[in-house]
Formats: sequence, C-alpha cells, structure tokens
Amino acid sequence: MRYAIKKPLLSLAFVLVLLSAIALGGCGSVPNGGASDSPAEESLKPADISGYWIVSEADGISLDDTLELGMFSALQFDENGGLKLITHLKDSKVEREGTYEIDGKSLYINIPEAEEQSAGAISISFKAVENAEATIDGDTLTTNGISTKGGETVANKSTDEQYQEYVDRVVALGPKKLAVGETGTINLATFTIDSLSYVDEVYPSDTSGFYSYYTHQDGKSYLLARVTYTNIGTEYALPGYATEASFEIAGNKYSGKIEIDAGPRFGSNYRVEAKDTATVAIYCLVPDSVKDSGETKLTWSIPTDQQYMNTYYRSTFPHDDFVITM
Repeated sequence: MRYAIKKPLLSLAFVLVLLSAIALGGCGSVPNGGASDSPAEESLKPADISGYWIVSEADGISLDDTLELGMFSALQFDENGGLKLITHLKDSKVEREGTYEIDGKSLYINIPEAEEQSAGAISISFKAVENAEATIDGDTLTTNGISTKGGETVANKSTDEQYQEYVDRVVALGPKKLAVGETGTINLATFTIDSLSYVDEVYPSDTSGFYSYYTHQDGKSYLLARVTYTNIGTEYALPGYATEASFEIAGNKYSGKIEIDAGPRFGSNYRVEAKDTATVAIYCLVPDSVKDSGETKLTWSIPTDQQYMNTYYRSTFPHDDFVITM
C-alpha cells in the first residue's frame, strides 16, 4: 500500500521562473538624472500600454511550454500607474500588484515584497522588485535584469478577448467535476464512481471463502470510493501506483490509498490489462470527529500519457484531475 503525496516540483519551478521573469517585464520609477538630453522619440503614454500583455517567453520557457502545464502569465497595466503581474494555473490565479512610471520609451516597475500566495498545490513567495526597466517596441515588451536566471522576458500586447481565451484554455485543464454515479473519461481510461461513503470496515467483493479486509479502528471510519475502471489504453495499467488520490473533509486533507479489488483481496500491484475492466477501491482512514463535518470531496489524478500508467505517479507527469463531491 502506498501513500501518495503531491510533489509539484516541476510546476513550482516553472511558476517561480515565470513570476521572476515577468517582474522584468514591468515598468518602474524614473531613475535619478531624468530623461536624456538627445532628441528622443516621442515618449510612451499610459494609454499606449494599458491592458493585457501575454508573456510569450521567459528565461527560455515559451508560452507553449507553460500552456501544456495549464499555465500562462500576463501583465496588466492601467492608465494610472498601476499594474498587476498575473499567473493562471489551471483554475487558480496568483496576482501581484505594483506601480510603474514612464521615462521616454522605457518603463520602470516597482513591486513591494509580497506574502506567500497559493495556486492550487503550489505556494509561492515574492521578493521586492525595484526600478526594473522594460522597453516597448510596437506590441512587444522586452526586459531583462532581475530574472533569477538573468534571461530575457518577452510579452505581447493582447486584447481582453485574447486574454480571456487563454484563461478559458487553462481553466479547461483544471479539475473535472463528477458526482457519484457519473462517468469520467480520459484518453486512457473510462471510470464510473459507483459509491462514496463512510464505512467501518472495507471488504473485497468476494467474501465466500478466505479473504482479507481492513478492520474497524476505534474512533475512526473509512471514507471509501468504489470505482469501475476500464483501461482503454493499449498497454496494461497499474492504477494503484500510477494514479494519485486525496480526500478533503471540511478543509482537512488526507492522502488516499488506491487498490484493485481482486475478488478475495485488495492490492496496489494488480494490473488492469488493455481493454479490461476492474473495480478500484480508493479510501482513507479519518477520525470520527471529522466525519460528516463539512464538504467532502475526493480528488483523483490520472496520467494522460501511456508510458506513465505502469510506473509510480509523479505530479509532473501530464495528467487530468477529477474531483468527486460527496
């Protein structure tokens, strides 16, 4: 049996790189000394930069790369010297507010240090940004200087409609919501949530002879989901190892165990062959004091790449999340 713990290392790295890189793409206070004495081009105006700027590249990481993770970032400028650095991660959003000033064709950004924020399973801390310079050429904003990797950040001006299209695109990659009795589908599997309930003991489907089960523990109950799972992939799958589950009850979180009901016994190491169907048990043990104390939901993460369905789950693998509410 395995306790699956979410370790979003790759996603966290992407977010941190992007947020630090985007900070480069802000604007800032006019440096001491004022503007140049040479006859410069006409200065930027707030109206020239107001609106959304979608980050197309940051420290060598492209927009396409981040979209695959269900994430993108943008800067939003208003006409009163205010700005936001925004990162969308699936159905979560992190915003950081700051100010900007214009000096000729350059922008200077200042953003105060911020407390830790969360986006889904990721928590991010922010350092202050001071007088970070960015330049604008047409609809392209370019900046470097304060990135953690010293690289370049590029952002492109966007309409409100284009920005919303990106939001809708990453939100669609967020958790898919199901109710008991409903069926979920990915490219490698279909499954139906047959039940989600509290039980004192967990029994396998065949108790006619010798069988193994999970016994009652004083002061505790099992929260158990039974799932009919069909492997529609082309190779065998190991749902007990290759997927991950967690439960949340009134804000209290518990790691889930995932096992195949093999008749008289359970096991995480049982295979589901291609095009075969099996019963999956997903459960956790919780104190009775938590039982029925508030909203109860199960989150089940299933890889969407065949090669990851017969190995140990990692949150950096491409996957779909399903949320089942009791």
